[in-house]
Amino acid sequence: KVLTQRGVLPSSFLPVVRPHVTLLYLGGDLPADRAAARAGLTTAQFNSARAKLEQLKGKTVSVTMTDILIEENVACAIISLPTNIPCGSKVPHVTLGTRHGVPARHANDVLEEVTSGRKEGVTRIKLPKPKVMKGTLDLETTATHTA
Repeated sequence: KVLTQRGVLPSSFLPVVRPHVTLLYLGGDLPADRAAARAGLTTAQFNSARAKLEQLKGKTVSVTMTDILIEENVACAIISLPTNIPCGSKVPHVTLGTRHGVPARHANDVLEEVTSGRKEGVTRIKLPKPKVMKGTLDLETTATHTA
């Protein structure tokens, strides 16, 4: 509900339909070795992370939002995860909104650039008080929506 309020996102952005954290892209129809490579993991690491996430399916988890990052095409919230939650993303985050036609996965590229030192064209807001959010861990094996 917060994302649909006026002024929260730049006016040219569309809020994502279902804000979420992608912990591990399971690859849809890709075999495990290719999905692992796409995630930058070995097949063993990928299979271990997937097994752990399958064990946690349906559990309520808390994540902590620490920063908001806004770039010309995407806005996202950087989060920290509990240590028992595996994550294939280099920077765990929730995509909040994108410019029309920009896929939500663009946030991954921007966050990696920021981690590598990019400052130009990016506004990073450190939250004065980190915000704890709760959600249910679920597994999706195919893309059920696009942002």
